[in-house]
Amino acid sequence: MRDGGRRGTLLEILDHTHTAMGARLLRRWLERPLTDVNRIIQRQDGIEELTGHTTELSQLEEMLEHVFDFERILTRIEANTTSPKDLLALKASLGMIPEIKKLLSGTASIVLRKLSDQMDIHSTVYELLDRSMNENGTGNIRDGKYIKEGYSAELDEVRSLSENSRKWIADLEEREKEKTGIKLKIGFNNVFGYYFEITNANKVPIPEYYMRKQTLVNAERYITPELKEFETKALLAKEKTEELELKIYQAVKAAIRPEIAAMQRTAKALAALDCLTGLSRAALKDRYVRPQITNSREGRISIHDGRHPMVEHALKREMFVPNDTELNHTDQEMIIITGPNMAGKSTYMRQVAVLTIMAQTGSFIPAKSASFAPVDRIFTRVGAADDISTGQSTFMVEMNEVANILRNATSNSLLVLDEIGRGTSTFDGLSIAWAVIEHISNRRLLGAKTLFATHYHELTELKQFTDDLQKRRLVVKVTSFAYKKGIPEDSSGNGGGFVFDCRAVNNPGKYERYKPFTGLDEPVIRFLEEDGEIAVFLEHVYALVDASVKRYMERGFTSLSVCFGCTGGQHRSVYSAQHLAEHLNKKFGVQVNLMHREQNIEQSFSAKK
Repeated sequence: MRDGGRRGTLLEILDHTHTAMGARLLRRWLERPLTDVNRIIQRQDGIEELTGHTTELSQLEEMLEHVFDFERILTRIEANTTSPKDLLALKASLGMIPEIKKLLSGTASIVLRKLSDQMDIHSTVYELLDRSMNENGTGNIRDGKYIKEGYSAELDEVRSLSENSRKWIADLEEREKEKTGIKLKIGFNNVFGYYFEITNANKVPIPEYYMRKQTLVNAERYITPELKEFETKALLAKEKTEELELKIYQAVKAAIRPEIAAMQRTAKALAALDCLTGLSRAALKDRYVRPQITNSREGRISIHDGRHPMVEHALKREMFVPNDTELNHTDQEMIIITGPNMAGKSTYMRQVAVLTIMAQTGSFIPAKSASFAPVDRIFTRVGAADDISTGQSTFMVEMNEVANILRNATSNSLLVLDEIGRGTSTFDGLSIAWAVIEHISNRRLLGAKTLFATHYHELTELKQFTDDLQKRRLVVKVTSFAYKKGIPEDSSGNGGGFVFDCRAVNNPGKYERYKPFTGLDEPVIRFLEEDGEIAVFLEHVYALVDASVKRYMERGFTSLSVCFGCTGGQHRSVYSAQHLAEHLNKKFGVQVNLMHREQNIEQSFSAKK
């Protein structure tokens, strides 16, 4: 949401985690989806196994309910800011790990087995906390009694003195009543400590050993040597108890610290397990299916009966109309969507982006079936807003965002563009939208998978442009020849191109043993490459020709001629022409027509899609 909250977000829909650690990790998963096909599939395998074993899934969820945020607890232990309550929470969390590992012991998926292996039961830490920390205490340092009885004999002794003080006070009160015949009671405050309080109504002759400490409206307060002596012992015992408890508490934390790194690994594994159980529960609850993940060069995104997860939750399920999507690098890189306001254009585009994020997170998705080749990034230009603080109009903000997308997107990105050009006049907006589409659809410049919503119906004519673009692809003709038979003519009619003279390169043709061979044969290839001159020569050729090919492609030129000549058109020129043809086809994906004129050999390298 724009306010940074969760309501109405994908996170809210998918978050069925039971731990704070899992909730944080799920947010990170959604913010940074995977691009590695194998890792995505492993997560899917884990979710599929959990959704297929609902009893075990429920058991896991119940166990995770008792796991506290010990990732944060460990951080506080390192910073020495933890409380006894945190250590009790850590103990409770560690106590669940053996049961979790036992439940995961029979799993088949790699990711669940891996997570189980990454969890340690940390028995030493658990036993220490079990022996030392009092579960029945307040869990507060200020209140004391957080160290378990029996852990320290010294503490037990001092604590006994402190805790028996109530009985001693009660006994002393009864003794003094009998001894003096006065109705009195023993009280305590932080100013005077312990005292005998005698009301004015009960005032009879006071014994000499009673020393007045305070006079009230209706009573007098006294102390005795015996009471003062007890007070000293009791306060010392209380102070000693607090001191010993704190000392033991610090020692327990110090013993835990060497295990923090290992416990953090366990915490991460538990968080990941929580995410997988949460995504499994979401899949079961909302009827999600497992999408196919491929690494095909087609870059295909295919969705059959896809549903927008947030809109589906906001509406009744029967009201939502599923949609199909087909995007690929073969014949449908761009979809231009037109229609009236409130027709669902933006919802549809967002749906595709959201389902892509879900799929690359490893989650199942709301659809009948789907297939995704992971994208490297998703770029969106949706909505209209100005930026008054920097003096940018709505149109300026829009153009900056579009420019950023065009600079940073790749052919493997997914672009979601909504109403480009709406911030200016109709004619200018149409021109901008048209230019953006032309740039994106040109595979030599970008060729990214794109969803483009617009009110400019004229953009539906862009098929004419793309068809024309297909016709205007560059074809490079590479020829080897012998100078004595003349330089080849450019059959394209352009009358230009490159002619490179190979005769400065050491000639294998002057040696009898190489005369039966051409630059395509191993003996000649070995001679030229071991000699080394041909490599230096071609390095300069590549630099010149590469620069021209790149610019020709950008400008829509359709023909370039490159010729290599040598004495007989048999060795050096053939080798050079062959290697350049293979180089250009591999690097730029252009069609290359190769001819070794004097050898009567022709070869064609098809353009790559």
